[in-house]
Amino acid sequence: MLQYLKLFLKSLKIMAKKKNKTKDEKQWLNKMSEFGCCICKRYYDEIDAPPANLHHIREGMGMGQKNNHFMVLPLCHHHHQGKDGFHTSPKKWVEAYGKESKMLEWVLESL
Repeated sequence: MLQYLKLFLKSLKIMAKKKNKTKDEKQWLNKMSEFGCCICKRYYDEIDAPPANLHHIREGMGMGQKNNHFMVLPLCHHHHQGKDGFHTSPKKWVEAYGKESKMLEWVLESL
């Protein structure tokens, strides 16, 4: 857990968009995608959550900006781009599941 928290804190310093992912970023992205959908796990008690797509957290970002590779949430297609997905209606998603940053905190605590 401490290792992931250190990576998370390190990510706050890395805001420039890079062309190639670093080794640390690749390992982090793999770890997060293996976690499974955080919404299914937290709100629907799914033990074996569906495979996850990685959603770059938009909270605090401007239009057209993408957060760094450590600021991601593992979401299934349904909760990422589907009917109840973040990209379908960000406002409804936040009303239903809370802020992206709070969900990331929960994921970090659950690793």
